[in-house]
Amino acid sequence: MSYIKYHVEPIRSAMKYIILIFTLFCYSDAWALRCGNDLIAKGDRKIEVLKACGEPTLIDTWEEESVAFRGNEAVVIGEKGINAVELWTYNFGPMRFMQFLRFVNGRLEDITVGPHGFSETALSKKATLKCGNLISVGDRKIEVMAKCGKPATTDSHNVERVIKRKDNRGAVVSGSKLHINVEEWTYNFGPQKFLLFITMENGVVVSVESGDYGF
Repeated sequence: MSYIKYHVEPIRSAMKYIILIFTLFCYSDAWALRCGNDLIAKGDRKIEVLKACGEPTLIDTWEEESVAFRGNEAVVIGEKGINAVELWTYNFGPMRFMQFLRFVNGRLEDITVGPHGFSETALSKKATLKCGNLISVGDRKIEVMAKCGKPATTDSHNVERVIKRKDNRGAVVSGSKLHINVEEWTYNFGPQKFLLFITMENGVVVSVESGDYGF
């Protein structure tokens, strides 16, 4: 028994490290994505991705404006570059990981691997009563759809937010002005339950709140 245990324990430890490395790899940025026999990579055009992978499940769009600052951090100077950003979500079903593709001015900039996908029935189901306990800040829109179903109402508006970047000396030298698409999804579970409000910015959950009783 001791002989077997001596050999099994190192194998178990090795398997834990393999699983950990695999998990970290799957939930990080990837350099390429295989769709059928085709391989898409950073720098590809949208039409090339469509040809290889087909239509995405969801598309979120916004703008990002590159800006620069003077020493007092208040005055924007220099040229302003406005970039069109699109985030494509691919849901390949529960047997594969979801893929989030970020395009800037029509070119593929990043590929992010997400959690396992969902079946089509999961994405079209009615609102789920306990979904508020399943949603977390940082979840993406498709995860909200799969966990909570269709909202009773949706509202959206746009806001601008400046992200400042500093050099090694701590002085602000550049930044980005983000044009953020804010969406609020409201779920009504009836008069015995509280309303649920889920707020997303550019397709990512930033807050989950409860309201008064529904109707």
